Amino acid sequence: MSAPSNRRSFLGGMAAVFAATPVLAAAPAARPAPIVEAPELLAIGDQLPGLLDAFRAALKSRDESVALFESQCLPIPPDLLLPPPSPQMRWADYCEITRENINFLTGKRIDDKRVHDAKALKVHIIQQGVPRTTKEGRRLRRLARIASQFETKRDAALKVSGYLDTEEACSDAAYEIERLAVAAVKAPLPRTRHGVEILARMTSAIGELVDEFGNGATLVNKAGALGRRLADATMSVEVAR
Repeated sequence: MSAPSNRRSFLGGMAAVFAATPVLAAAPAARPAPIVEAPELLAIGDQLPGLLDAFRAALKSRDESVALFESQCLPIPPDLLLPPPSPQMRWADYCEITRENINFLTGKRIDDKRVHDAKALKVHIIQQGVPRTTKEGRRLRRLARIASQFETKRDAALKVSGYLDTEEACSDAAYEIERLAVAAVKAPLPRTRHGVEILARMTSAIGELVDEFGNGATLVNKAGALGRRLADATMSVEVAR
């Protein structure tokens, strides 16, 4: 057989083989596995809204109890108020039977006046042996009666207002948010934008506590730690995109 005939026979046979072989579809390109957020962060994101709602509700209830207390508690009787003796004299040197005029609920100073204290008056009378037959004895005992009556009414108004319960509810809710903040700092660094958002909401929640309670050391430390964590997470997720 000639060379051209051999070549035609070979090519014809190959064509037959290819015709009988099924055509294989091209394999699709492998897709990258989706990034899954850390379950610890997802759990924090689930818990935070409820805790914030509880904290805000407690603040609202406390404000209502403050308003009720102020409507029930009468002003301090004028006889119990003393102006400062002089700019140069310390109150402790002047009168041990009074205390600073402060907001009874917040403990913050109102002005530069002093208020006679029932217990201190009674202790002073006993310790100094002030006779009730003297003018000073009658004056001190009268002040003690007025102070005692006022403080009894004030305490009754406090009980009716429910302020102590609402203040405790605020503290309990704040504690739970702080506990969650610690968990957020210890959780793995966010892997997704959703994780970064959870960390941002946690940071904002601690900011609400700072607004309410002030820049205490523990809150400032938590806010700082969350801020650094949030910055690292934001840069990490942006780079990974």
